[in-house]
Amino acid sequence: MSTDETLLDEIVRFTQKLVRIPSQTSLDSLDPIFHVISEWLVTNHLSWEFVRDDSGHSVAILVTVDSGKAGPTIVLNACADTAPIGRANAWSVPPLSGVVEDGKLYGRGAADSKVAVSIFCHLVRDLYRSGSLDRGRWQVLLDGDEHSGNFGGVKAFIARQPTPMSFVAIGYPGNDAIVIGARGFYRVKVCTFGKEAHSGSSDQTNPQNAIIKMMRLIDHLSTRPLPVELDNDFSFGPRVNVTEIEGGSGFSQIPGQCEVKVDFRLTPEFNEDHARQLILESLSWIDAEFPTERPSSYEETATWPWYKLDREEVHVQTLRDCAEKNFRKSVELRVCGPSNIGNFLATHGIQATCGFGVTYENLHAANECLEINSILPVYKTYRCAVRKWSRSELRRVGSPLHNRIQRLSLSRE
Repeated sequence: MSTDETLLDEIVRFTQKLVRIPSQTSLDSLDPIFHVISEWLVTNHLSWEFVRDDSGHSVAILVTVDSGKAGPTIVLNACADTAPIGRANAWSVPPLSGVVEDGKLYGRGAADSKVAVSIFCHLVRDLYRSGSLDRGRWQVLLDGDEHSGNFGGVKAFIARQPTPMSFVAIGYPGNDAIVIGARGFYRVKVCTFGKEAHSGSSDQTNPQNAIIKMMRLIDHLSTRPLPVELDNDFSFGPRVNVTEIEGGSGFSQIPGQCEVKVDFRLTPEFNEDHARQLILESLSWIDAEFPTERPSSYEETATWPWYKLDREEVHVQTLRDCAEKNFRKSVELRVCGPSNIGNFLATHGIQATCGFGVTYENLHAANECLEINSILPVYKTYRCAVRKWSRSELRRVGSPLHNRIQRLSLSRE
C-alpha cells in the first residue's frame, strides 16, 4: 500500500470501530465511546484529558499539542455522540454495522460525525509525530453532548479554557461549501387554558376547550407573514415551527390546558425581539378571539443569535484555499439554516466555521453513510490549514462576527 492508502485504511477502520459503538444522544452511555477513543490516543502516544461538566461528568475528550512557542490556539471540533437510530427496520443494513458497500461506509453517526473524530485523531497523531506545528497550540475537542442540543462538551471546554482561542473549525459533514454562519433560534413553551368538564355533559353552553384554542393559535402563528430577508446569505429567511404538542387526559374530559413548543429561526431581519413580539401579539389575539377564565401564557426556554463570519477573514480564506487545492474544485462560503456550536461560540466572540467535511447521504435518517473517497481530501485540507494557521501571525480582515443582536439570553438556555 502507498502511504495514502495506508492512512485511508486506518481512518476507515477506526471510523467503523466508532460506528459500531452506540452513542445515541441521551440514550446511550458515553463511557464505551470515550474508552475506545482514549485507548486509541494512548496507543498512539498522545496525551489527552477528559473535559468535565459542573457535575463532574465526562462530556468531552481533549487532545492538546503545544509547540512551546507563542502563537495562535487553533481548535478542531467533532462530535462523538449521534442522533438516535430511529426505526431499525427502515435501514437496508444494520444501523451500527459500519459496513462498507459500493465505496460508502454506513451507520448511524458515520458521517455525523464519527468520521471527523477519526480524521482529527489521525491528523493530531501525524502532526505530533512530524513536529510540524511551528507556533502556538493545536487542540482537538471531541464532544459527547452535541446532538442533545446542550453542547455540554464545548460549554465545559469554554468554561475551563485558560487561553483565548484564535479559531475553531467544526468538522460537520459536507464539502460543497465551507459554512461560515447559521440562523439563530428562539424557543418558547406556549400554554392555552380552558375549563375542565365531562366531555359527555349535556351542559355545553360555554365550552372552554384548551386544545381547540391552541389549534386556532397554531394556525394563526403558522400563517403570519415573516419579514423578507435582505441579507443574501440568509436568503432562506426566518421560520416559525410548532414542534411538539401536549394536552388532554383522555376521552371523557374536556382539556383544561394545552402546551406547545414553538421554534423560531432567527436571521438579521427577524431577531429575538421580533420573535418575542410575535408571540405577545398572537397571545393577545387568541385571548380576545377565544376568551377563557385564564389567559394564555408563554415561557422562554432558550435563544441563540444568528451569526456570520466575514468572508475575507484570513482563517476562512486559508481553509478555503486548502479545500480548493485538495478537492480540485471551487468551494463556496455559505450560511446554513440549522443552529449549531458555531452560534454558541459566536456569543463568546470566538470565530468558527461550522461545517466542512466528508461527502454524505441521509444525515439523521435511515441509511446514513459517507463516501470513502472524500476522506483523504478532507484530512489533507485540515492538515494544510493547520500548518498555515500555525506558521503565520494571522490577522483578521474586517469584523469577524457580524451580528446585530445585542441582547443575548443565554441564561435561559
